[in-house]
Amino acid sequence: MIYKAIIDNLKNGEIIRYTNLKEGKETLIQKNQTLYGSLSENYQTIEKLLPSPEIVIFGAGHIAKELARISSMLSIKTTVIDDREDVLTDERFPYSTRIVTQFNDFFDRPSPFYSPFYVIMTYGHSYDKAALKYALKQKYTYIGMIGSNTKVYNTLKQLENEGFSSKELSSVHSPIGIDISAITPSEIAISIAAEIIKFYRKEKKGVQLDLSYLLSVKDLDGISVRIVEKKGSSPAGIGSEIFVTEDSVFGTIGGGAIEHKAIKEARNLLQGKKDFLVKQYSLSLGGDLGMVCGGNVKLFYKRRQKNY
Repeated sequence: MIYKAIIDNLKNGEIIRYTNLKEGKETLIQKNQTLYGSLSENYQTIEKLLPSPEIVIFGAGHIAKELARISSMLSIKTTVIDDREDVLTDERFPYSTRIVTQFNDFFDRPSPFYSPFYVIMTYGHSYDKAALKYALKQKYTYIGMIGSNTKVYNTLKQLENEGFSSKELSSVHSPIGIDISAITPSEIAISIAAEIIKFYRKEKKGVQLDLSYLLSVKDLDGISVRIVEKKGSSPAGIGSEIFVTEDSVFGTIGGGAIEHKAIKEARNLLQGKKDFLVKQYSLSLGGDLGMVCGGNVKLFYKRRQKNY
C-alpha cells in the first residue's frame, strides 16, 4: 500500500510523488528508485514529501520545560530524555513523551526516532558531548546544542579529534537558537523553537507528512482526499490530506466548508464503484462553497484499501 511505502522510506529522505489525475495513478520515487507504482510521463502533479518535525530533547531542565510547552502549542511531537525521575515528571512535561533512563544506557540503543530534531541541553558537559556524539551517528534532520562559545568550541574540537568530519560538525546549530537577546528560559525556548520552525519551513514546496496520521490510516479502508492544486486563498496547502471512512475522519485540509464538502463527497464515493475523483471548488463569492476568500482548490479523491 502507498502509505506503507511512505512510512518505510520517508526516514531515508524526501520522496517525490507523481500523480496522474486523469487515470488516478500515483508513483513514489526516492533517489531515482521507484518505491510504489510505475512512472509514466502523463502525470499532472509533483509533490516533495517530507516527514513532519519531531523534537527530541536531551535534558529536562527549565529551558527544556518551556521548549516542550511551546512545541505542544505548535503540535510538534516531542520526546524528553533525562535520568532524573523527580525532574522529568508528568506535571512538568504533560504533553511530551518522557523517557527516564541513564543517558549512557540510552546512547547504547538503536534510535527509536523517525527523522528527529535533536536539542541537547543536559545538566552536564560530558552528557552533552555524549548526546551530540550519539545524534551525529543517527539519521537526523537537525541537531542543536546549548552552551557558551567556549564549551561549544571545546566539545566540537574533541569530537573532531575522535574522527568526526568538519562537514558533520558544521551541521550542528550551536549556540542554539535565533539571536533575539534572550535571557529567561521562556525567551531562550522561543529562540530555539523559532530556529526549528525556520529550518523545517525553508522547503516551501515540500509537503510535511505526519507520521501519526500515516500510521493511523495505513490499515484502513476508505477514501483519501488531498489538495493537489490551489490558487488564491485556501485554508490549507498543497498536499494536505484527510482520510475518510464510513464513521471516522483523520487529518485535515483546513476545516470549514471545503472540508465539510470533501467529507460528504468522499462518503458518496465510498458507496459507489469509482476508484478516484478529481473536483475543483471555487472559494469566491457566488461559488459552490459560499465562501468569499477568493481562488479555487482542486481535490484528488482516491479509494484506499489496506491490502492495496
